[in-house]
Amino acid sequence: EGGLLAFPTFQDIEGQASVEKDAYMYLFAVDQDHYFLYTGKVDPVDWPAYTFMHKRQLFSDNSEKYGLIGFTACHLHHWHETNQFCGRCGKPMASSKENRSKTCGACGLIKYPQISPVVIVAVHHGDKLLLTKYANRAYAHYALIAGFVEIGESFEDAVRREVMEEVGLSIGKISYFASQPWGTTGELLAGFFAEVEGSTEVTLDQEELQEATWFTAEELPPLSEKEKSLTRTLMYKWSQGERA
Repeated sequence: EGGLLAFPTFQDIEGQASVEKDAYMYLFAVDQDHYFLYTGKVDPVDWPAYTFMHKRQLFSDNSEKYGLIGFTACHLHHWHETNQFCGRCGKPMASSKENRSKTCGACGLIKYPQISPVVIVAVHHGDKLLLTKYANRAYAHYALIAGFVEIGESFEDAVRREVMEEVGLSIGKISYFASQPWGTTGELLAGFFAEVEGSTEVTLDQEELQEATWFTAEELPPLSEKEKSLTRTLMYKWSQGERA
């Protein structure tokens, strides 16, 4: 249900067949295009001029710009769907026309889209980088250690905790690299390089991971300087000698 559409102006949606104007929720503008979420039911038969694809395909098959536009739209769609009613008194929430928020007309509670911080960590020691594979997930490729920041934690605390919990390694030096919005689950990713301090022997958390292996730069999966995801960008930068 629902779909993401882009039009040069809001008035351009008026001529669209099979939909009502009030079914559109304005999301944001990027460059000269204005993006809207269509909140009604979508039957591809009624929309022959549009292409329908999974959000992951949207990210992988298009430029980083349009991939992140799609992910951000997914983030806002999820927020819209899960905040129809007030979490304090249960009455309906109304979307603001002034900013990106919802307000309860009964008790005045205001809700903004929630952002969940996540750390992604390129754990390295000497000439080797630690790559992992998730346990019990559809994603089968190598990845880096990652996890949500918990209440009361700094990013650095989260890096040390996640690495210790998942692979049993102590971290010394930590260097921030970059961030990336990841709207499929409302996340903001923060990427770090982290150097192991002490033993490099892995103790695997088998509920989270099925594998954690040390790789040299030559042994890494194929990478390029045009990687879209923060995970693979960290891997590529490390393979090129960057540590900070």
